[in-house]
This record gives sequence, structure tokens and C-alpha cells, in this order.
Amino acid sequence: MLTHMVSGVLVLAFAGLILSYGSRLRIIRVSALSVVAVVFAGVAAATGATFLFRMQDDNLSLAMAMSFIIIYTAFLVLFSFVQKRKLTLEES
Repeated sequence: MLTHMVSGVLVLAFAGLILSYGSRLRIIRVSALSVVAVVFAGVAAATGATFLFRMQDDNLSLAMAMSFIIIYTAFLVLFSFVQKRKLTLEES
């Protein structure tokens, strides 16, 4: 259980750092995907805390799991976007 909480805090912090970096670069795709990651990290934290402290509802567990899937998908898309952009800059 503690591992879930620590990994959730790390994901939220990582998403916040990416949001900060993307907003400084003024790249719309990076900013938008990082906003999605931050929002769904908040959703995952809220549903996880509600699941843990109030009721053991399967829907809350599913919402938390789907939020993490969306977060990691956003991170994967961000990573591929940055890699493609890096390759294009190196070729120029």
C-alpha cells in the first residue's frame, strides 16, 4: 500500500515537472499532455484515498487504474514526441 502511495506522489511530481518544463518551452503538445497527466494524477490520488479510507468500491479501484493508464500513455506520447523532435533538430 505504501508503495502505491509513493509511486503516485512520484508520478504527480514528475507530471508537474514536465508541465513546468513544457510551459517554459511554449510547446502546446507538451503542455497539453502534461496537463492531462497532472489532472489524471489528481484523479488517481483522490480515488485512491477514497478507496483506502472510506469504501472498498471496485469502481474507485478501476478509476484509479484507468487514471494511471492514461498518465503513462501521456508520458509515452510525450517521450516519442520529444524523441522525434530531437531527431529532427539533429538532422538540421
